Amino acid sequence: MQPANNRLQEAIYLYAEQEIQYRINNPFGSRDDIQAIHLKKQFYQDLLQQNNRRLNRAEKSTRKFLLHEIRRLTVLARPSFRNSLQYGRIRRWLHNFLLGRLVGVQRNEAMLHSFQNQIGIQENFKVLSRNMHVAGFTQDVSQILEKSIAQGLPRFHIRYADIRQPQTDYILHFNLIPQTGCYQFERFDAAKRITNIVERTAEKHYWQQFSLTTGSRFSAAEAAQLLNGRGVSKNGTDWTILDKTDPNSPFKSVAFDMDAALKAMPLPQKMRDVEYKNLYNTLLSGAAKEVKLLINGQPETHKIVAVPKEKDIRVLSQNNQLVALSALQAQSKKQIERAAQLIQKSQGKTVIVDIKRKGGIKS
Repeated sequence: MQPANNRLQEAIYLYAEQEIQYRINNPFGSRDDIQAIHLKKQFYQDLLQQNNRRLNRAEKSTRKFLLHEIRRLTVLARPSFRNSLQYGRIRRWLHNFLLGRLVGVQRNEAMLHSFQNQIGIQENFKVLSRNMHVAGFTQDVSQILEKSIAQGLPRFHIRYADIRQPQTDYILHFNLIPQTGCYQFERFDAAKRITNIVERTAEKHYWQQFSLTTGSRFSAAEAAQLLNGRGVSKNGTDWTILDKTDPNSPFKSVAFDMDAALKAMPLPQKMRDVEYKNLYNTLLSGAAKEVKLLINGQPETHKIVAVPKEKDIRVLSQNNQLVALSALQAQSKKQIERAAQLIQKSQGKTVIVDIKRKGGIKS
């Protein structure tokens, strides 16, 4: 926290807070930003000029720290031999030691670093939380995330479970960007959850890595669909499927025009544009969508899903098996024919007249 009655330190901390925000939001661009060094040096010089009279004891100590920082920034801005010799680390240490300023400078330096670390944790937490939400990880892991950032390890991971993807396990990976002090949400691993001993015996617990910094990027929901054998797409023509048998190149590209395939489906003619767009976007993500289909002229409700590997849209049966539309139509046709035969048989019963029986009619 900023100490009271120290105008210089309050100004330094205010600048430090903005500087940390800039570094967290732009970790790579801020690493060697010479302009930022010049601006900081100019700010410190203006601060010294503005506050050079009627200083209390704490402000005088902070003023000596500012002089030390200006010398350090001079070397960073222009690392020439002359500047290194005149304002380098050893020269600054000797200068402060001989003038009796070393303890005060080190104390101010430690306080500033502590404040920067506190602000850095808060800002880094905000950025990582935002990036997690963008990637589809919306469950609350704030306490674990904030404590992990505060530990300052080179990397850490968090196990994650999502109630919207109950069949998938996740591990989120964060690493410290070199020379920045900032963490990034680098990647996540996902695996299809094994729910019983039969599945555990039949297949290996397969974990797939999904990068968030290089190559194609997938959300948590898209990763779950890929692991379950579905395809996902960003534009409806270029699809990605997961090949678990190829560990070196598991992501395969498949061409499939879903818009053309949808238009060939027996969808209701009165489907609104909003409904069609919602259906289209759902299928792009690899998820199934419930729609009404005209099967042999009769409206029926079914779930459909895109199958880019087969360049087709299939119907999802009640036991989650993919069924071709032609097979569904044939099955429906048989059911209609069977029903018609039963009706015909029931209507075509032979009427026998039994004159000996009371009433005379026997069917």
